[in-house]
Amino acid sequence: MKKLFTLLFALCVVVVQAQFTANRLVVTRVGDGSTALGTNTAPVSLLEFTTAGVAGTTVNLGSSTAGSRLTLGGVGAGSTTTVTAPAFSATTLEGQLSLSQDLNYLTLAGYDVPAAELSSSTGISSIAVSAGGTGYTFASVITISGGGGTGATAVINSLSSGAITGIRMTNNGSGYTSTPTVTISIGTGFTAGNITRVPYWQGIFSNRVVARLNNSATPNYSTNFISSSTPASTSGAVKQAVSVDGSKIWVNGVRLEYVAFGQTTQATSVINAGARSIGIFQNQLFYDLGFSASGLLATATSLPEASTTGASVIGMDGTNSSPGAFVFLDTRAGGDSRGYDVCYFSEIGSGLDKLYYNGSAWVPVNSTRLPVGAPLGNGLFPTTALSAITARIENGQPVIYAISYTTTNASTTTNNSIYVIRDNSAYNEAMVLGTNTVATNLVSAGANYAFRGIAFTPQTNIVLSVELTDLKAKANKTSTLLTWTTATEKNNALFQIEQSTNGTDFQTIGQVKGSGTTARAANYNFEHKDPSVGVNYYRLKQVDTNGSATYSAVRSVLFGKGGLVVKTTLVHDALDIITSDETSTPLSIFNISGQQVLNTKVQGEQRLDVSTLPIGLYIIRTATGDVGRFVKQ
Repeated sequence: MKKLFTLLFALCVVVVQAQFTANRLVVTRVGDGSTALGTNTAPVSLLEFTTAGVAGTTVNLGSSTAGSRLTLGGVGAGSTTTVTAPAFSATTLEGQLSLSQDLNYLTLAGYDVPAAELSSSTGISSIAVSAGGTGYTFASVITISGGGGTGATAVINSLSSGAITGIRMTNNGSGYTSTPTVTISIGTGFTAGNITRVPYWQGIFSNRVVARLNNSATPNYSTNFISSSTPASTSGAVKQAVSVDGSKIWVNGVRLEYVAFGQTTQATSVINAGARSIGIFQNQLFYDLGFSASGLLATATSLPEASTTGASVIGMDGTNSSPGAFVFLDTRAGGDSRGYDVCYFSEIGSGLDKLYYNGSAWVPVNSTRLPVGAPLGNGLFPTTALSAITARIENGQPVIYAISYTTTNASTTTNNSIYVIRDNSAYNEAMVLGTNTVATNLVSAGANYAFRGIAFTPQTNIVLSVELTDLKAKANKTSTLLTWTTATEKNNALFQIEQSTNGTDFQTIGQVKGSGTTARAANYNFEHKDPSVGVNYYRLKQVDTNGSATYSAVRSVLFGKGGLVVKTTLVHDALDIITSDETSTPLSIFNISGQQVLNTKVQGEQRLDVSTLPIGLYIIRTATGDVGRFVKQ
């Protein structure tokens, strides 16, 4: 027993940073699992799942240090006039997750404030004019006092013959728990109208932060900025950040704004309107205005870095439409000028809409209210609400992954779900559940958690033409044997085998010819005759006949005399390890008191279920004398 505790302080263990695996899903999750979500800010994490709903890497975002904090509003933390009736878009649409167009980076926008900040600690977002008075000039000084808060400042924005017609906030302040008093010098007769308060972190003068992650799953928080103050605006939830290659970022908040990666100065307004969702497809920025009759628009400048305008692409009825998010796909049936022939919308309160491009316009085939005119009334899931969505082509058919929420009260949604919707209909054919479309509840968030955004992991191919069912890597005495199986293939030219010693930088070490197009299972193998000492990571790069490519999951083996690798030392439900043993060897796990809590046998790369273990520090020992440790969170 004494020897075991001595090992706690004398461990020599290889620790490998958790990584994302290509062709999986990542979701934004808010909450800590123990505290009920309320109107205050909540911690944020990213959860990886296979497309079958099996959990993978977890990344807890943000820290306690200003500049690298990232939180989102809890349920009901909305931007309102009275701070008592939370708005839908301020909660359910926060935390939308995006994969860059080049498929290398995930981006997520949030607030640079601590978790559990009180929503009752509000800032002043706008001051309306009830009576303009007389004798005022732009030199008149506005004083905001009382209300329990500090820091709010404003200036006169417009005048008409000495009467105030507009006021612009220059700082939202914080800590206001009631309506303050507004007085203005040099003039008489001014009376304030509605004084709008919001949780202070939603004020335009509160710092926003964008987390950027590649496949290493390590967040970068260097993009930290405040919203543009021109044109004049008030406040707004920050919902989404999108990018082409991670170097330039467009953020969806009170308006559409542009920032460069790493920027710490004020953002630049490109569209003076707040959108429900934004996206970049084929180097074109699109934005969805929700209830607006303009519906989905494209910016006049394809990727604007300065103020521009937009033109409607898909119109709404302007009254009842409530789209939440959108995605374009190319099923190779024709398409618009960018090659897209299918578009899916999540409809707030009424499920999923589908449109196709007929050569000149977008035509709805599943819709409750699209486009302008009488609703078709045949949206998929007409009684189920969806918010964030992503999609890709799998074996020739669109597959949509969506986040659901509670239709009765979107602002209080917790323990919501990921749905997978397989559209097996023709590109211009309506989806019918149980006939040509299958919808499955994939996984739920859990008590005191809520899912918000969804995207694919970095290096995921949006057109998946090969169904890879198995990939194994086995260490022999002097080489690694890779074996894999495909269930079906379509236009599969070849597999490139890639190897890495750090799990990030891969190089090609060989290739194997594919089977072209086949509906039959095919088996493949490749021997790497010169592996490195230590951990070797392997993945497949599947290349189509047209040159497009997709990556497999990463497999790893350990070479050397004995050894144990703990792939990540902070775990929730699963512990990933690698041993160098060629045969099955006993492994035991002990708690901090020295009690054995698990005894099993392992060989090579393996995942152990530790979901039932209490939170705490644990020691791993193999029969060959290798030792490791991990912390159950």
